[in-house]
Amino acid sequence: GVSGPGVETKSDGRKVGVTMLKLGQLAADPSRFQYKIQGIGKEGVTEELKEVKRFRPEFAGMLLAWHDPHDGQTYVVNGHHRYELAKRAGYDGYLPVFLIDAPDDKGAMAMGALANVAEGRGTALDAAKFFRESGRTVEDLRKEGISLKGRVADDGVVLSKLSDGLFKQLAGGEMREGRALAIARE
Repeated sequence: GVSGPGVETKSDGRKVGVTMLKLGQLAADPSRFQYKIQGIGKEGVTEELKEVKRFRPEFAGMLLAWHDPHDGQTYVVNGHHRYELAKRAGYDGYLPVFLIDAPDDKGAMAMGALANVAEGRGTALDAAKFFRESGRTVEDLRKEGISLKGRVADDGVVLSKLSDGLFKQLAGGEMREGRALAIARE
C-alpha cells in the first residue's frame, strides 16, 4: 500500500504527503486528471516525449498524484508524460511522489492544472479552458501562489475572457491564438 514516514492517512482514507512509489503502484486516468486538451491521446500524453526511449528517474522530478479512497488507486495528476515514458521504457523502480490533499477527483484535477500553469506547461488554450470551467480569477491564482508573469498563465487568463462564441472558435481551430489574444485584450 501507500505508506511511509511522510504519508498521512486522512479520516476518509485518502493518503497525503511525500513518498516513494514503484511505477506499478501508480495508475493513470487521463479522462479524469489530464489538464491538457490539445493533441492528447488515450494515454493522456502528446508527442512531447515519444522520441525518448530511455527513462531517467533523476530527470523526472516529483510526480503529483491523488489517492482515491473509493478504489484504493493512486492516480497521476501531474506527470502523465513522465509516467507514460517510464512505463514504455520498462522502468520498474521507485519514483518520488507528492500525494496531494484534495477532497475528490475534481479537486485533484484542479490542483494538477494549477501545477501545470505554475510550471508554464500546456498551452494558453489549456489554461483558458481550465479558468473558464473552474471560475478561477487572477486573484485566485495569486492566492494559490502562481505567478502571472509566465506566458501560459498570462495568455490563459486573457483568453478565458473571450465570449463563448469566440472561445469556441479558438478551441475548434477556427481562429488563431494571436488573433484571439488581440480581441480579448481589446
